[in-house]
Amino acid sequence: MGALLSSPRAALARLDAQGGGFRDAVLLTVVGVVAFRFQQLFEAVLGLGQPSQGSIGHLVGVWANELNEAVVVVIPCAVLLTLLAGRQRDPAQDLELAAACYTPWFLVRGLARAINAVAGERVLSDVISYVPAAAAALAILVQALLVIRARSNRAAAADLRSGPASPAEVSASEPEAAAPAAPAGVGARAGIPFGILGATLALLAVVSVGLIANAVWAARRIDILKPMQRGKDAPDFQLPRIDGQPGKLGLASLRGKVVLLDFWATWCPPCIEMIPVMEDLHREWHPRGVEFVGVNSDGGQASDDEIRAFLVKHPSPYPMVIDDGSANSAYRIRALPQFVLIGRDGTLLRTFIGFTSRGQLGTALEKALALP
Repeated sequence: MGALLSSPRAALARLDAQGGGFRDAVLLTVVGVVAFRFQQLFEAVLGLGQPSQGSIGHLVGVWANELNEAVVVVIPCAVLLTLLAGRQRDPAQDLELAAACYTPWFLVRGLARAINAVAGERVLSDVISYVPAAAAALAILVQALLVIRARSNRAAAADLRSGPASPAEVSASEPEAAAPAAPAGVGARAGIPFGILGATLALLAVVSVGLIANAVWAARRIDILKPMQRGKDAPDFQLPRIDGQPGKLGLASLRGKVVLLDFWATWCPPCIEMIPVMEDLHREWHPRGVEFVGVNSDGGQASDDEIRAFLVKHPSPYPMVIDDGSANSAYRIRALPQFVLIGRDGTLLRTFIGFTSRGQLGTALEKALALP
């Protein structure tokens, strides 16, 4: 990767001949998760030991979000290279070269993410870092195209070398073949060239700063990152209704009943997929004493009128309230949809993250009703 940043043409030629660009891009996504998504990763790992269905999916989702950043760079670059390569195209090798475009993108974006991590807030927006990152990736893309165009010349030279050798050529090649390999550092500069070393250290520095800053942030806020624990009192809330009914709804008013909180948002596809599941569950379990409460978690990404219009299109059989962020914070909601099951005594029984089957939720509700 350091060679790609300092001597891109030579590094791309090696990648074209030997591969490895795609492997490096995957490796960078793993590094990106650890360094720049450490908080989310740490939180997902903490959730594995709690009574939460879907924690593994949350962990996978953290890496998938980072992988998405690589995909939006590699796939368009691969398409462009294949289209522009002409008769020299080789889709498999073109993908290896396109994947190499992610390395400079990662470095530039990583620098911005490291600065934000040190500052503790987003002082550099994604848009600001996308422009130079795209320019750096484009520069590698141009070099990759030149390497592809040179394939025909290399193929022609190989054809010439593959012809029958003359006796003189054989004689001339024998001493060279018999010569022993030169020791390391003899006939060439020993060690790593300064340019490659500098680029490699720059990449390591960006990753290290991001990792340390995010790790320090997570260590100082470990109590916030820990998921809700079974047996703890469920935080109370008083939130305004958004379903056309006046007033507010408070969790304390439901004490003595099993409660299932449904945290959702209008922009969340899995939340929409859960609508018929929740309707069926409400139809089955509400007559048996289970209260359902929907907590809209758009967080400003949709206006009140847009949320009401959504509920007109997708009417809910149970109360819907709109959260100002306090409930999401109190229940440590990091992914949607999320379902929180509360017992009759007002304590947390279990949480479910992401799309959850009717059977899983039904089993949990049955166990909750069986408790004293």
